[in-house]
Amino acid sequence: MLSGAGHEDSLAATLPRRSGRRFIAVSPLPRIDGGLEIITADGEIASRLQRASATWQSTFSVRIRGELNEAHRASILGGQLDSGKRIDVLALQEVGGEGSNRWYEIEARDASGHELRQLLERQGATVSRVLRIRFGALALGRDLARGRSRELTAVELQQLLKAQPQHPADSRNSGH
Repeated sequence: MLSGAGHEDSLAATLPRRSGRRFIAVSPLPRIDGGLEIITADGEIASRLQRASATWQSTFSVRIRGELNEAHRASILGGQLDSGKRIDVLALQEVGGEGSNRWYEIEARDASGHELRQLLERQGATVSRVLRIRFGALALGRDLARGRSRELTAVELQQLLKAQPQHPADSRNSGH
């Protein structure tokens, strides 16, 4: 199931009730963040997708207060986290905003909303919103409103299950 919600607990309340079933988030977003999530009631599918998701490229839309200068951008592209872990940040671009708020799109592999927030905050940025807008082969369309969900098509599910690591050596940080 594909969802445009941002919190697993509130998300579960909006999903169709199926007697005795619990839903598993493939790569859950922190409570404060939102965007595209993949949820399933099938434990085997969840396990397969969770292992594969560390190799998937994701795109996040992030709103911050202020702008990032070139030094900030270079540091973010370096992907160094406080823990010593390095995430693979593939691209960073400003995509708009008004007043003191700016939106950036960040493409990364094996990165969570929490890690991107940390990466930006290390540069002194105040992050007010993190949305995952693409996750692997799936993109969050404007037709899926916040808090709503839809079933994955058979083709979408097969694309996710067949997805091969883009860089097999990059699975070194697949600790989630």
